[in-house]
Amino acid sequence: LTPAESLEIETLTREIARVRMDVDSSSRNLVEEKGKEVGHRAKANTLLREQGVMKKLFEKVCHETQSEQNVGKERIEELEQQVSDLTSNLRMRQQFAANQELNEAQIYGTAELQKDERPRKGFRKSRKR
Repeated sequence: LTPAESLEIETLTREIARVRMDVDSSSRNLVEEKGKEVGHRAKANTLLREQGVMKKLFEKVCHETQSEQNVGKERIEELEQQVSDLTSNLRMRQQFAANQELNEAQIYGTAELQKDERPRKGFRKSRKR
């Protein structure tokens, strides 16, 4: 072998050793990064599950809130109707107090209970004698 060839062989041997070290270093880095990736995937899956649970809870809370709002609105309407009725009643009482003739009048309700037209069990119609 000539000295130039020997020098080239030695240079190539050093280059091969350097490339092997780079490959080993890159392999170690790859294994480390894959380990990190596994951790990140597990965390991402956990977060996705939690997000699903939170979404269901959010929908439940929204539904309950909507129901409570509807009940509240109905209660407000009922109370407003009661206030209106009481105001009308108060006005009528004030008119009655102001007008002597109305004050002495008797007011009868117009609503009448329905009577059951069927005869009751155990009672017979009496015969005229």
